[in-house]
Formats: sequence, C-alpha cells, structure tokens
Amino acid sequence: MLPLCDTILVSGNVLTRAPWPGQTALILLDALEPVGITTMVLDMYGVSSVLGSVAAIKPLAAVGALDNGALVNLATVIAPIGRARRGDVALRVRVTYDDGGTLEIESHYGEIDMVSLLPGREAELEIRPTRRFDVGFGGPGKKGKRRVSGGLAGLSVDARGRPLRLPRDAGRRQMQLRRWLWDVGS
Repeated sequence: MLPLCDTILVSGNVLTRAPWPGQTALILLDALEPVGITTMVLDMYGVSSVLGSVAAIKPLAAVGALDNGALVNLATVIAPIGRARRGDVALRVRVTYDDGGTLEIESHYGEIDMVSLLPGREAELEIRPTRRFDVGFGGPGKKGKRRVSGGLAGLSVDARGRPLRLPRDAGRRQMQLRRWLWDVGS
C-alpha cells in the first residue's frame, strides 16, 4: 500500500490530456490507491523537471511559474483504510464552503463520491470515519478537520477499500468499472 502522502504530483500526456478531470482522478486512484487525505496535482505543461534547475539559479522565477498555473490541483482525495460490508457507512464528511454553505456526505464502503469544489475555492472539511476506518487522524474512528483547496475534479471520497477488489465475473467487473467511471463524472 502507498504510504500516507500529502501531495501527489503527476505529469504526462495520458493524464494531463484525458477527456475529463474525473477520468484522470480515477486513473490515479486505481493505479496508486492513495490512503488518508491527499491532494493530487497535475503538471499540465511538463515543467516540474525544469523547475528544480531554474530554482537553483533564479528561485523567484520558479516560484512565479508555480504561482502562474504551471501546476494545477486535480482533486483532494479522502481514502479511508478499513473493511466493512459493501454499502456500510465508512465515513461522514461535512464540507463548509468559504461562502458559508455546507454539504453533508455519507460515504458507503465500495463507492466513490465526487463533490464539487472548484479551482481557486477553499473549504473546511470535518471528517468523521466510523470505528472501523482510519483517514490518518491517529487511528480508526478518529475524526478531524482539514482545510483543502478546490481542483479540476473537486473533492473525491474513495471508500472502495484498499487494495481494490474487483468481481471475478467479467460481466460484473465491467459493470463495476463503468459505475465508477459514471461516479467520477466520465
């Protein structure tokens, strides 16, 4: 399993040029299976390999490139660790937007929930996992708060479990994969 990561930086045309941001998010979620709370960032123009060299010579130029959109937030992901029966509540999330609006999410084991949080917007998340699940606040059932920034795909609550388990039957597996694509907006 991937260790807890605060930020995952990705680049490459397959990821940065996918038809929908949700599709890129799902590719990364399936491939990397991040756990806890992670921000996925896209290197849209392939500049990350150059910025290290630029920073050694002109640090402010590197910072300027970052501030001007060289890296773009794709999504913030909440991926609890734990097991339950399919459909059981894994965690509850209260999203408090900067404009004062709130949204309550009840995420069930085996599902992905996508929440709109546009780029440039911020929100406060209050995350309350059930007693079987851990999101990185110190153990199963421990709740906490986190301030997050919006991204192209918004906020993703991935309660499918780790490692991902797919049905053995090809037809059921295909239906499950299509449902996850639908859930992320593809």
